[in-house]
Amino acid sequence: MKIHRIEIERYGPLENLSFNIDPKFQCFYGPNESGKTLIIDAILKMSLGKKLRTSLQDSLGRVDEEPLGRITIRAEGKDTQIGKGKHISDVGDIDGLDFRDIFVIRNSDLVILTHDKCFNRVTDKLFGLSSGDIELIEEQLRDRGKLTASLKISTADGEEGPGGQLKAAKKLRTDLEEYLEDATGGNIGGLESDVIRLTAKVEQSEVTREELEQARLLKEYENLKSALAEARRLISEQDKMPEALRNDVRSSIDRFKELDAFRIHHSQMALQFGRLMLVGAVGTSVSAVLTILFLESFLGLVPLAAILVFTLAMVWKWSVERRELSQQETLEWHLKDLARSMGRDANDVYASIAVLEQDLIMAKAVEKELAERIGVIKNALGVRNLPDWKLLEKAQNEVDSKEKIAKTEVHRQFSEEDLESTKEQIAEARTSLESKRSLLTKHKSKLESFLTQLGQLRFETYTGRNLEHSPDSIDTLKDVSEELEEFTERIEKDAEICRSAITIFREITEEEGNRISDLLSKESIAPRVFSEITEGRYTSIEYRPEDQQILAVHKDGTKFRVDQLSRGARDQLYFAIRMALGEKLLKGKAGFFILDDPFLASDLKRTSTQSRIMKGMVDRGWQILYFTARQDLAGALGSTFGTQPIELTPLS
Repeated sequence: MKIHRIEIERYGPLENLSFNIDPKFQCFYGPNESGKTLIIDAILKMSLGKKLRTSLQDSLGRVDEEPLGRITIRAEGKDTQIGKGKHISDVGDIDGLDFRDIFVIRNSDLVILTHDKCFNRVTDKLFGLSSGDIELIEEQLRDRGKLTASLKISTADGEEGPGGQLKAAKKLRTDLEEYLEDATGGNIGGLESDVIRLTAKVEQSEVTREELEQARLLKEYENLKSALAEARRLISEQDKMPEALRNDVRSSIDRFKELDAFRIHHSQMALQFGRLMLVGAVGTSVSAVLTILFLESFLGLVPLAAILVFTLAMVWKWSVERRELSQQETLEWHLKDLARSMGRDANDVYASIAVLEQDLIMAKAVEKELAERIGVIKNALGVRNLPDWKLLEKAQNEVDSKEKIAKTEVHRQFSEEDLESTKEQIAEARTSLESKRSLLTKHKSKLESFLTQLGQLRFETYTGRNLEHSPDSIDTLKDVSEELEEFTERIEKDAEICRSAITIFREITEEEGNRISDLLSKESIAPRVFSEITEGRYTSIEYRPEDQQILAVHKDGTKFRVDQLSRGARDQLYFAIRMALGEKLLKGKAGFFILDDPFLASDLKRTSTQSRIMKGMVDRGWQILYFTARQDLAGALGSTFGTQPIELTPLS
């Protein structure tokens, strides 16, 4: 795990800084007030996370603000950026406090900050307690972690107990996360705005529909009124040529035309039959005289009878032809009279027929148009079997009753398509609105269910505070989910911490003699590094359990407590211990150290020796970021490691 890149966009006076870090050794050089300490502060703050930073604010530098930037950590070929929601604990199995106390060496003093607490976290103060104390602590830890004798979370007290609370919180968070996932896909969060939008759309569409309905009523009123007026006008026109008159004119014209077609024939035949009748009459007279004068027998009357019959036949034929001609003449006078009665020129029968036929055409057109208007009125009134006079009376009553509509101010032109389209829009919007309201009701019911379940969790008991958020929206559900995560993590983490501690104490009880050797034995890196840094002046490190003292063993066998060592020797001791702790924390894997002039009190010769120690660390796979104000040291380290120091200029 190595630092690959550091980017600081803003932190106090630092702005727009970015450094590509050598994977083995990177020296930062700069005089006082050049930002070295601020850069380390920014690295720590971006690495620890907000909650841990808050609890450690006094030890995190002079700038009271959050750094804006990121640190790129490269581990096992994968780059991870910390500082934006991710922290050092997300990259490697390193607790934030361990990172601060073990891997960051600052203030020209290698003494581990919060010494007792740090040693307690890593090795339960490295050095165990008495068996009696361990039993008492184990009992207290089980009570703290709500653990049974088998180190499982207690399920006593049912739902009120830690096991029941943990189970209920996990199930609630699972249900809540699933609901959030479904809600995100179904846009549940936008239901209220959808309901408001659709309600407004329905209301506006209803206004439009009402305006169109008003426009329709006005149009129907105007159409009915117009149709009624037109029907009355047409009836008045029709009264000028009543149906009986039309029938008389039509039949008279038809009969006249029928007779007129044979007029010449009838005239000729009448003339011919008249002449034959005259001949017959003369013949009858002559035959009668001759019969009287020369009658000799009965047979002499035969010619007379024949001539008489012929003459009578001609008389009959002539009277028939004359009757036809007389009938046509009568029709001619009748047609002229009809034309004159209608105010037409009646001097010529054919002219009279022409105008009468035109009047018939006009009357037929009036009749057709009247039928159409009557149809309009029937449709408007919704009736079918009323006499025309009754229909017109009903129409007049309807017009009178709706006369106030004509005085209504209408803001739209009526269109059947617009009205139908608006009705469809209203229906669609209402359907969608009802669907959204139904979903919103279910959503609120679900939120109430979440609230009820949350009320059964004892947040203050397990987190030390009350629930801060209420599940009243999608956004707050996310906050509640985070609080549930904190709730379950607190129970599990407390249990795990206590379980781990109990396990450690149990192991301490069984293998008390092996606890110190794991860290300070000759097989450990700590005494070897300490001996090399001190050029053999100190050969090993021991621990005195009765007073929990770390002892540095001089080459002459003298044992010194930490507080008896010179500052340089004390720094070198803690440097060696840090390396041992670092390897243990990283489970034998190499990581990185951040050093802030840790050997400020060492002379150049001893610093050269310490450089070799760091070179050995680098060769073992460790990465070192070294911050120094010593230009001579920066140059020497650059030569040793073959890297170019990063020079920092004084801040303005």
